[in-house]
Amino acid sequence: MIGRTAASLIFLALCASSAVAHEPYVTDDPDPVDFHHTEIFVATQSVWSRRDFSGVLPYFELNYGPIPEVELHLQLPMNYDQTRPDGAFLYGYGDTELGVKWRFLDEDKLFPGSPEVALSPLFEIPTGSVARGLGNGQAQYFLPIFAGESWGPDNRQWNLYGGGGYWINLGGGNKDYPLVGAVLQRQVTDQLTLGGELYYASSSQDGQASHTGFNLGAIYDFTEHFSLLVSAGRDLHGDNRLTTFCGVEWTF
Repeated sequence: MIGRTAASLIFLALCASSAVAHEPYVTDDPDPVDFHHTEIFVATQSVWSRRDFSGVLPYFELNYGPIPEVELHLQLPMNYDQTRPDGAFLYGYGDTELGVKWRFLDEDKLFPGSPEVALSPLFEIPTGSVARGLGNGQAQYFLPIFAGESWGPDNRQWNLYGGGGYWINLGGGNKDYPLVGAVLQRQVTDQLTLGGELYYASSSQDGQASHTGFNLGAIYDFTEHFSLLVSAGRDLHGDNRLTTFCGVEWTF
């Protein structure tokens, strides 16, 4: 999957999270996991494009806060890919993702209304099979910065975050590319948060188009520690006809 479609790269590119976080979106937020707390995600992502059907089913993600303002990140994906209309269905372990998030500026720290800001680099270890279209074949690096701001009463809060960075995308036929995006969310009830996202990524491979896309998503908190996250969208400009995300989150 990774390395065969730009859409697949985008959906595996950004993976750090919290109760109101980038999941179920492409764009990350600047909030690290709380000190000595853990988040676990189990989720699936799918991309239908003009040329193939690909995604992750499932992926396992672990985020942990070892020190204040810092999060460590691990993602283990089971990838699939099928060339349309009748290509073979390929399934197997993909590229392992490691990351760290450091929030170096808290919200309202500089002045009232100033955003929180974080660095969140990622490293993709080439553990997936290139021959089967399930891995990139070489290491990848993402160097991003994200900012966010919240306003409104605590139980009906608005949240705007965004940013982006640059993917170093090694490998034959691959190209380095920027990825940027923004998310606006609204907590409409004590349990339900709705949001929308716009994002852009230039071409990640020779002969592939750039992507400008959107997602609409929802987060439903069943309890303080267990949530359901879903989203769906498509490209406004690019090859992706439908993108979906569905996952569950445990925090403790």
